[in-house]
Order: sequence, then structure tokens, then C-alpha cells
Amino acid sequence: MSSNEPNDPLERFIDRTLHDLPLRRAPPALLSRVLAVTGQRAASAWWRRAFDSWPVAAQGGFIVVAIVFATLAVYVLHWMPLQLDLHGHFGTSSIAAVLKALVTLHSSVAGRLPLAWVYGVVAVIAAIYATGLGIGAIAYRTLYASR
Repeated sequence: MSSNEPNDPLERFIDRTLHDLPLRRAPPALLSRVLAVTGQRAASAWWRRAFDSWPVAAQGGFIVVAIVFATLAVYVLHWMPLQLDLHGHFGTSSIAAVLKALVTLHSSVAGRLPLAWVYGVVAVIAAIYATGLGIGAIAYRTLYASR
């Protein structure tokens, strides 16, 4: 007996009874709506579909552009408090003081950290992320893909 076959007599009886039932057809209205939606999705442009169905070159380009924009955002956020008079813009000196303290803290810490440590932290974060993705994929295959 395989692991999918029931062992209990009642379970075998219910399983056999349910397998003997005829398959039901979908209502015509539902069938036509489902076919229309799947046809629309198949005819839609590649950038309107899910990211994993994009061409590989488009996926790679999107990731590169996203990294570039994220890097630019970090540089702008680092540069902005040093170049702007925050007291005049926000109207309170406490926000300006907090932002300047954060920039000073970042500058002092970033200047003293060895670059190998930064690369190590980034590698550890990437490994943790990849592990999470792997565990999620294994859980999905175990729980849902076999059905």
C-alpha cells in the first residue's frame, strides 16, 4: 500500500464512494468567464504579467535599475542634511539636531568600519535571505505542490 492509500476501513469506504461520484461540469457562465480572463492574461503585455514570467533580460535590467535607484536614494539621503538648512525648512531645531546627529554618527561609524566587515555583513544578510527563500520554496513544494 502506498502512503496515499487509507488504512482505516471507514476511510477506504469514503474514499471509494467519493471516487465513484461523477465529475461535475462547471456552469457555462463560469466557464466562459474563466476562459475570457485567461485569454486576456495571455494576450496582455509581458510587463503587465507577474515578474517571474518576464523575459530574463527584462528581469535583470529591472534588478539593475532598482539597485541603481536604491544607491542614489542612499546618497541623496546622506547628502541632503549636509547641504540644506534644516532649521529653516522644518521650523524646529530638534528635527535638524536629530538629523545632524544621525549624519554625524553615520560618518564616524562608516569611517572606522573595515570594508571587509561591511562586505561580510552584506554577505550574511544575503545568505539569510536566500535561506528564507529556500525554506519557503521547500515548504511550498511540501505542502501545496503535491496536491
